[in-house]
Amino acid sequence: MRGYLAMLAISCLLTGCLAGHSTMGTLKPEPFVIEGTDTVNIGFSGLKDKGYHVKVRETKETWELVNISLAPLKIDSDNEELLFFNKNLTYVQPEFILWKESQNSPTYPHFICSPSDGNLRKASKQNSYNPCNSALTSYLLIADVYINKEKIANIIRQTGLLPKLHECKTQQAKAMEEMDRLLVIEPQIFDKSGFYRGNENIFSVSKKVVSSNDCPSDIEYSVRIRPIKSDYDTDIETETYHARFSSNVQKLKPVILINTRDFKDFYPDYVNEDSALMVVLNNGKLHFYNKKDQFIQIYSISVRYNSEVSNIDLKEANRIEIPPLSRTKDPYEIKDIINKNIIEKAQFPKLTKELAMKRTIRFGFAVKYRTLDQHIDKTLYKENTYNLYSAIMDSDNPQVK
Repeated sequence: MRGYLAMLAISCLLTGCLAGHSTMGTLKPEPFVIEGTDTVNIGFSGLKDKGYHVKVRETKETWELVNISLAPLKIDSDNEELLFFNKNLTYVQPEFILWKESQNSPTYPHFICSPSDGNLRKASKQNSYNPCNSALTSYLLIADVYINKEKIANIIRQTGLLPKLHECKTQQAKAMEEMDRLLVIEPQIFDKSGFYRGNENIFSVSKKVVSSNDCPSDIEYSVRIRPIKSDYDTDIETETYHARFSSNVQKLKPVILINTRDFKDFYPDYVNEDSALMVVLNNGKLHFYNKKDQFIQIYSISVRYNSEVSNIDLKEANRIEIPPLSRTKDPYEIKDIINKNIIEKAQFPKLTKELAMKRTIRFGFAVKYRTLDQHIDKTLYKENTYNLYSAIMDSDNPQVK
C-alpha cells in the first residue's frame, strides 16, 4: 500500500497534478473582489475575534444561505459549510478547527490531510468540521491543504450574503444603541440577614446582543445577573435572561436572596476617660486625648476581647507623648496593637440579625500613663459588654454600615 501511494505521488508530480492548486491559492488571506466595490480578504488565519457565523448549504444548482448567527454554529449535514466573517465584514475564513498543522509554515497555518483522514463527511466528523472534511478545500497526497477561494467567493455571490450581513450588522448596532433604554433591571431583594441597607452593590449586570438562529430577524438581548464578591452571601434565582429586541421597554425583575453577612475585623466603638486622659476607638482607629495642661506619656496599652488579652509595653523610645490639651497627631490602627488571637475573635462570618442579637462581646482597654509633673503611674481602664447586633448597628464604621 505504501509503495502504491509513493508511486501515485510521483505520478502526480510528473503529470502536473499540483497545477490545479494554483487557482486555489494557499491558506494565506488575500483580497478578493466579491461584487461591486466590496473587497473581502479570503483565507484562513486561525485567529478570530467577534463577528458573524454563517452556515451555507450546497444544492445541485447553487449555494443557499441557511442562517447567520452571532454565536458559533455546527454543521448538520454533509452538504453544509461554515464561514466566519469579522465584525467589519472585510475578512472571511472557513470556520473549521485546527487539524494536523504542519511545522513548515511559521507565518500561516498549513494543514496536511491523508487518505485515512480524507474527505469523509461522516456523522462522527460533523462536530469537528476541519480542513480534511470540507468541500472548500483540496489537497494531494504530498501537499498541504489549499482553500478554494473562488468557491468561497461564489458562495458569497450566489447567496447574496454581503447585503444580508450588512443588514445584520446594522440591526445589531441599533440593538446595542438602545440596550440600556430598553432593558430595565428592577431587582426584587429579600434580606434574610437583617443587615442590608439598600445602598450596597451586591450584584453585577452584563448585557450583550446575540443571535443564535437567524440574524437579523432573531436579534435578542442576553442578560446575565451575578452576585459580586462582597460581605453578603446571596442567591439569585434566575441569573440569565433572554429578551427579544423590540421597540418596547422590557423590565427584568430578578429575585435576589440575601442569606447572611460576614463582618470582618469588627471592633466596637469605645470611649473611656478620666480627668487627664481620654481614649477613643472609632472605625478601628485609636485616639488619645490629653485633657491636662501638662505632657502625658503612655507606657503600655492592653486590649481585652472576650477571654483574650493583648498587651504592648512601650519602651522609652516608643512611648506615646501627648502635648497639653491636644490629641495624638495620627491615630493608631487597633490591628497593630493586638495579637492574632484577638484578630480571630473579631471575625463574624455568616451572621444574621437573629444570631447577632444572641451574642455579646466583652471589650475594653487598660492604658498605663504618667503626667510628667507627678511621676506617678496611673491606669485608665474600662471593659464594656456589648450586644453584638447593637454594637454593629451603632458603629460609625462605614464598612459596617
